[in-house]
Amino acid sequence: MGKFVLNDSQAKIISTLLDNDKPLKVGDIQASTQLSKRSVYNNLKVVNEYFQEIGLSDFSIGKQKKLLLSPEEKEFLKDKLKSNQTDLVLCPEQRVNLIACYLMFPEKRISIESIEKMCRVSRNTIISDIKQTKKELENYQLAIVYSPKMGYRIEGKLINKREVFLFFIERLLKFTNIHLLTFLKFNDVNENFNKLKIISDELDNSYNEESLLALAALLSVIRRGNERYEFSIKELYFIQDTIELAKVDKYFTEFSIHDRFYLTVHLLGTRSAAEFEIDGEKNVELLKLAERIIEKFEVVTNNTLFDKDTLVNEIYLHLSLSLHYHKLSIQAVNPLLEEIKTNYASIYSATKIVCESLKDDFLVPIFESEIANITLHLGSHLREPSEKSFRKKVMIVCPSGQSTSNLLQVEVAKLAPQIEVIGTSAVSDIVDKEQEFDFIISTVELETPFPFIKVNPILTKEDKEKIATVLFLSQSRFQADDKQINGLFDIIGRYVEPREMPAITKEIIDFVNHSNPIIKVEHEYRYSLAELIGQQNIQIVPDSLDWRTGIMMAASPLKESKTIDQEYVDEMIRLVDVYGPYVLLGENVALAHAKPENGVNRLGISMLVCPKGIYFDEENEIKILFVVASPNEYEHLNYLNDILKFAKDSAAVDSIIQTKNVIECYELTKRIF
Repeated sequence: MGKFVLNDSQAKIISTLLDNDKPLKVGDIQASTQLSKRSVYNNLKVVNEYFQEIGLSDFSIGKQKKLLLSPEEKEFLKDKLKSNQTDLVLCPEQRVNLIACYLMFPEKRISIESIEKMCRVSRNTIISDIKQTKKELENYQLAIVYSPKMGYRIEGKLINKREVFLFFIERLLKFTNIHLLTFLKFNDVNENFNKLKIISDELDNSYNEESLLALAALLSVIRRGNERYEFSIKELYFIQDTIELAKVDKYFTEFSIHDRFYLTVHLLGTRSAAEFEIDGEKNVELLKLAERIIEKFEVVTNNTLFDKDTLVNEIYLHLSLSLHYHKLSIQAVNPLLEEIKTNYASIYSATKIVCESLKDDFLVPIFESEIANITLHLGSHLREPSEKSFRKKVMIVCPSGQSTSNLLQVEVAKLAPQIEVIGTSAVSDIVDKEQEFDFIISTVELETPFPFIKVNPILTKEDKEKIATVLFLSQSRFQADDKQINGLFDIIGRYVEPREMPAITKEIIDFVNHSNPIIKVEHEYRYSLAELIGQQNIQIVPDSLDWRTGIMMAASPLKESKTIDQEYVDEMIRLVDVYGPYVLLGENVALAHAKPENGVNRLGISMLVCPKGIYFDEENEIKILFVVASPNEYEHLNYLNDILKFAKDSAAVDSIIQTKNVIECYELTKRIF
């Protein structure tokens, strides 16, 4: 077998397939990876060739509408990705991960030749990789420094260094055989891993093996230096009597007391969070940050969030917990990260814009898992619940966390307005609430006599079909004998003993649970960006413009077609005046918009191309300006996400800027969008 080198895009696609447990469409992969549709198709062909070469011959991407790896195929693929590596051959993104880990806790002087030898690429490539690594580390308040005596190394707060090492090493180990990472001493890592596995099993901990291996790698390198994390008296008081510390003391006797304490707080996980408080000054900062996140999200998305006081408190509590973990150098992982990026791509993208624009106000590094957690909170407050004309009362059982439960409630209510979600419950409390609900929607299997529908924490199409089927069987359908008949259940009830109905109802719902829905939920058709823009809404101007003129000119086709009123144009300009150039999505792209109630008559998008630049101020210049007008706030989010993906594709952006006329530009948009 020849050496098969996967590039960044192909690695992202494989990672998405490995992290998802449901069938994915090309659009799902596009949303998760933030690649253009064309790039996804092109790279899927290479991924398919790779799969066929390693023996996954049944995985024919060209013939499947949906893509899914079975658990056995995932394990086979993971083994192949690592076992086939006799040489360390990495794509650019993986080399950035490697360089960051290599320089984080150096055992000896590291020269550029050392990095070149480690990564096995040319000197010029390494220089480029170091620049990219520097840029990446700036997001976490870390810096690569060099001196003739010390060589290359990373400087910054110890808590940041440990947290970032965990983040990068876990990403790296997903595709890389640990034996090839020569800066790690494999025997030490393996010994640490085996001990952690024993402790995890004894404590019935929820750590997966990938996280344990990353932690084992960190433990092997932090012992090299003299840096020590200092714990407060309060923290030490809480740690000293825990069973976790007793286990660490038993199995890690060779570690210093500081490192044993550090490992203990990792094993304590969320249990430790309840025991610590954030100081008063930080409380105020976090509260203000929560308010700014909400305000900025509403401006960026032009959506109105409901129950904002509750939302402020939810985000504040989450930020407090994140700060607590950060203080202890714990890398908190969101197990639903890939599902959130795929199923809530629009909300995730908008949240990412907001978080990155406020990064100087965050007291913690902004990892993807942090953005995903905030996405859950914001998404659960996107829509005001509809009027309570519900017929069926539902209890949600979701141990995954409060933010996931909230978002699940919103999704269920959005799916079927005849549902009244009366609240969430722990499994142990279901019996006490028996009289309150008609059936349960649960993300875990239940041993209960009550009818329940088993769903995923992030609703899939199949989950929605199960819920729709149960509602269909329960709904009021017609009149008979002066009585209202409630679908199948009431019809059956007319012919059996009342005492038999609960068991019959539960059996039918169990049948639906086992992938037997009779109602299909179809995705609504959504116009592509190219269809909405059309040739008539594209303009190319030869001269540079100030931003006010740019917005007015970009909006003029929509105004002429009466898609928007002048009020909408005025409001877009006012928002930039108040909030600054928040409309910038990338180096050369901006999107102007306002709320639907400010003069939107129907859905429309226009695009203004200005090769010589549209200037917002001395530092901010763009060359492509979109105007989006949508009467539907949620639909608006989808197009924001589409334009954001375009803004990140520098080749696509450059190709639009270089078009000579409107016809050429329109033909190109049809291929890109």
